[in-house]
Parts: sequence; C-alpha cells; structure tokens
Amino acid sequence: MEEVELAKEIADTLRNNKPDETVYGAAKAAPGKPIALVQFATHGDTYMVLVGCTISQKLPEVAKSLRGCIYTFLLAPGGDRFDLIHRTDTPYPVNAIHDFRGSALIGMSNRLRLYEFGKKKLLAKCENR
Repeated sequence: MEEVELAKEIADTLRNNKPDETVYGAAKAAPGKPIALVQFATHGDTYMVLVGCTISQKLPEVAKSLRGCIYTFLLAPGGDRFDLIHRTDTPYPVNAIHDFRGSALIGMSNRLRLYEFGKKKLLAKCENR
C-alpha cells in the first residue's frame, strides 16, 4: 500500500511542479517516439496524452512510411489510468508532438499542423507546409 501512495505522491509532484525550461530545457520524447501530455483550452480541467505512430512502415526503408496516426488518451484525474478517446489518421508519419497554447502542435514530414480537441476527436485547425 505504501508503494501506491508513493506513486500517487510522485505523480502529483510531477504534474503540479513545472520545471524552469530556461534551466532544464524542454522535455522531449526519444527520436521516433513522439508523445506529449497536452492540456487543451477547450478541456482545461483534464490532461490528454497524445501518441504519434507510423503506419505501413516498410523496414528497413524508414523513409518510405506511408502515413501515420495520433492516438488520444484521457488521463484519469488520479494519473493511474488512460482511456482511449480517439484515433486520428494523418497523411504522413508523426515526428513530433508539443503542447502549444492550449492546442497540440504536430510535426509530420515537412508540415506543422495545429490541432484542437472538439467534443470527441482532434480537429485540424491550420497547417504550415
């Protein structure tokens, strides 16, 4: 039981204490493994975890991936459970995901897309090629 309480305490500390990016730098996922914790402006009281994936990747030719997708998970308030909300298909493999001003900034191929969360799914708002 002590381990569960300790895990909850650590999760609360990580969620509530934002490290100074000028000192520690911005957190980023490992290459080829885009994942981000995003708090959308339309759902300010909840956190969502976005995971970028590559679909139809031909090994060993990594550059010939056909498309990608973004899985959106709802993080439970206690931080102990994920619930799959939606899967959003993308025309290119997802390379990067970042929480940006209440939206999700997604990098894929040579494009940047800004996504917001609607009632049930991610909605593409604008794109820069």
